[in-house]
Amino acid sequence: MTKEQPTIIVDVHERNAGLLNGIIEKGMEATEESLPTGDTLIKLDKVVAIEIKRNQDYTNSLYDGRLKDQICRLYDFDFPVLIVEGWTVYVTDDDNDSTVREKVRKHDKSIRTMNRRVATYETEDQFETIELIQEICLDLQKGNLLYMKRPILIEKELTGSLRAICAYTQVSRERGIFLLDKYGSVKDALFHLSEWPDMNIGLTKSRCDKIRQEFEE
Repeated sequence: MTKEQPTIIVDVHERNAGLLNGIIEKGMEATEESLPTGDTLIKLDKVVAIEIKRNQDYTNSLYDGRLKDQICRLYDFDFPVLIVEGWTVYVTDDDNDSTVREKVRKHDKSIRTMNRRVATYETEDQFETIELIQEICLDLQKGNLLYMKRPILIEKELTGSLRAICAYTQVSRERGIFLLDKYGSVKDALFHLSEWPDMNIGLTKSRCDKIRQEFEE
């Protein structure tokens, strides 16, 4: 484990939000630069790129197409991260209980969908966002960040079996728990690989056989 501290760079456009000062007040070292993409970069041997969407800006940027472009540009880095901060449902005079529930449902669905493309987190406020940034820094320093385009997993929180099953493509922490509950062990789960629900992308018979063989070796 390296003892070197990650370098945190905050985009100049975050100045009004006070993100840089908040990070420094938390005891972390950070600098301010004009970043070509993202709101914060965390650099060590690899780079975490973070886009922060506050309040309704997440919903607005999702619908007008800005978010797709911003997420795609984050893919140039090792660990792209999206933080949705302080999102609340926007209620108008025309809304009723049914329409409000539908707005929340669509938000929850969009977050789940985004999780397939990028590590996505929801925070209540900037204080919680900074705590998350601190946690990511510690995990980057310890080498505990796994995978690029799905929620970041903290290795110490995973059992040996869960860590093993999550090493395979498309297996998030939640899906790993489901598979271990369903099949009982990593070995049994892998021998039923082609039966995994909603997991048939790229899982040809030859690919399944190859994974089983690798596991047995």
